[in-house]
Amino acid sequence: MQALVLEGSADARNLVPGHTGMPRLTVPMVGRMLSFSADRHFVGRETYAYRQLGNAFPPLVARAVATSVAVALATSRRD
Repeated sequence: MQALVLEGSADARNLVPGHTGMPRLTVPMVGRMLSFSADRHFVGRETYAYRQLGNAFPPLVARAVATSVAVALATSRRD
C-alpha cells in the first residue's frame, strides 16, 4: 500500500507516513486537547513544541489541583 501524498498542500504534513489519509494531530490541536487556549503559541521546532506539550501540566488540571489544595489548607486551619 502506498501513502497518499498531497504535494504542495498544507495537509501534506499532517499525514502519517505509510497510512493513507490518516491525519496526525498538529501542535495547536494537541494544545487545545490539553486545555491550552487557542491563541497559545509554542516556540521552537515542531519536535520541541510536541515535547513541551508532553511535559506540560494542563491548565484545567492545575486549577483543579490548586482548588483542592486551597480547600485542604482551609479545612486544616479550622481544626
